[in-house]
Amino acid sequence: MQQRGVLVVGLGHVGLSWASYLVSLGHKVSGVDLSTETIDLLKKKKLPFYEKGLAEVLFQSPDLFCVDSKMTSNLNYDAAFICSPIANEQDSEDFLKLIESVSEATKFIFIKSTLPLQGLEKLQSLVESLH
Repeated sequence: MQQRGVLVVGLGHVGLSWASYLVSLGHKVSGVDLSTETIDLLKKKKLPFYEKGLAEVLFQSPDLFCVDSKMTSNLNYDAAFICSPIANEQDSEDFLKLIESVSEATKFIFIKSTLPLQGLEKLQSLVESLH
C-alpha cells in the first residue's frame, strides 16, 4: 500500500518541530496553517522563528514537506496531528472549517498541542459530531 502522508495542522513551534521529526523519519508531510504570513515564509524555505537544525531537516527534500493555508479536500492522509489551539473567537470559524476538512481526510486525528482542556473538549465534540 502506498503511503499517503501525514497532515500537520498548525505550523508554530509545536507543529513545525513535529513535522520536522516526521520528515526525519522519511514521512511525507503536508502542513496547514491559517496564517498566510507563516505559509509565505515556509514556501520560501524560511522559518517564522529560529530553532537550531530545524530548517535543515524540514527542507531537506521538497517531496517530503509542503505547506498551504487551506486543505486540499480531495487528499487523504494516513493521520493528522492538530498542533494548534483556537487562538480567538475571530479565528475559530476558520479553524472549525479546517478541522471539518481534516476529519473528512483521515480516520486518525491526534492532538499534539498546548490546547487548554476546554479547547480540547470543544475539539473532541466537533470531531465526534462529524462522524
